[in-house]
Amino acid sequence: MTSENPFWEDEIFQELPSGNALLSPLVYRKPHSSENKNAYNVGSKRQYNFEEFLSITPNKVVRYSKNTLPDTTDYTPYWIAKGATLLPDGTLDKSTMISTLTEDQRSHGLMSIKANARMNLAIDWLLLLSKEKQSLNHSTGTFYKWKANFVTVTLASKQIHSDQTIKTKLFQPFLDDLRKKYKLKNYIWRAESQYNGNIHFHLVTDKFIPWLELQTLWNYTQNKLGYVDRFAKKWKHSKPNGTDIHSLKNIKNIGAYLSKYCSKNAKGVTVMSSQARSCKNGPPIFLLSTKWNYPKPKAKFYRQIHGRLWGLSQQLSKLKSARYKLSDSVALELNTFGNRQPAQVFIQKYCTSYRVKCQNFIQSGLTQVRELLAKFVRSIIYTGVQEVIPL
Repeated sequence: MTSENPFWEDEIFQELPSGNALLSPLVYRKPHSSENKNAYNVGSKRQYNFEEFLSITPNKVVRYSKNTLPDTTDYTPYWIAKGATLLPDGTLDKSTMISTLTEDQRSHGLMSIKANARMNLAIDWLLLLSKEKQSLNHSTGTFYKWKANFVTVTLASKQIHSDQTIKTKLFQPFLDDLRKKYKLKNYIWRAESQYNGNIHFHLVTDKFIPWLELQTLWNYTQNKLGYVDRFAKKWKHSKPNGTDIHSLKNIKNIGAYLSKYCSKNAKGVTVMSSQARSCKNGPPIFLLSTKWNYPKPKAKFYRQIHGRLWGLSQQLSKLKSARYKLSDSVALELNTFGNRQPAQVFIQKYCTSYRVKCQNFIQSGLTQVRELLAKFVRSIIYTGVQEVIPL
């Protein structure tokens, strides 16, 4: 909501009185004289009816209140002020809105907080859906267990095309080939810049891909723009090692490792091409927050990546959070869990979070929550198939 809406002014947050704090629904309300304590009017004849809902993800359960009645407020003046055009039929044409910032300028080539959260959630879903596998270590002759692997692909020679061209002409066809040949369904990719200015990509998957086949496929793909030929002209052979793949088998908390690695913006300082400038007697100055700052001595500088910084498979994009209306029985489960493990319950102003991994739902007494999450996963991935969800 925006400040232009008078019915949001002078409103307060308060909890409905209850004997148990863990069961107290949070209500966003304004003092009023309505006889109905749950449905009421607030300015502009807007109707409110708050009900409790549940949001379930692989590592967290969130309980929150939501207004279930539609918003009937007329926002036409607000959008017209933003540059939208009111058409004769009463609809708004928002294509006429003038934006002074390009997409790259909005993100400045850096991962936003919202993008980090979305990527971390996608990583949690990928690890949940990944089944444990065994592979042979050819150097030791022993088998090891793993669930996900980490792939890095780099250009064989100096980048002479734009980031967008590299993504659309090389990396996207590379992903298409992996999907067709290895039936790749769950993956997350991240684009970064190297110190030499080249773009490179990190890819997290749950499929076993032989390293030599991966290298051959990437070299064939990147040579569509001549990168292997330019490498061969300089180094007198045409087999650059532009791929690196390793399984994440010796890392205790794989999710935290991947979240930290994929969410970082650079190993050093990322210089914004639209903001960077240089001084006569010192290193470049870059814009951080709202003021100019000098970087640390010996800091490495990385250029920004233009366009999309990360992406994920279509299947993972559908797995955000399982949302259901909160029933009394599920509320009782959460209340019992909170009494047994109060350190895992975080009561915030607008919601209550329960930090528990889905693998521990049953032993924590959250059997109904586990069934709701399994129902959500089955409705998206295992439609019509009675397959056991790996919780």
